[in-house]
Amino acid sequence: MSQTYGSQFFGPMYDVVGWLAAVGVFIYFGLGAQGMTAVQRARVPRWLFNKPICFAMAALSAAYAVGKFAHWF
Repeated sequence: MSQTYGSQFFGPMYDVVGWLAAVGVFIYFGLGAQGMTAVQRARVPRWLFNKPICFAMAALSAAYAVGKFAHWF
């Protein structure tokens, strides 16, 4: 079975990288996505601009990344 480019590049950390990227995305939207124009904001689901939801999702993603790194799941 062949590997994807991501798994070839990141190796065993490939499972963790996606979750860390999700943490970054949720923190970006939780802080208000200040670099977005009004047109871009209109295309994004409204729940992504809800701070408590975004920070909770960032914490959950971070916990999952730690679990993947520690091989708990």
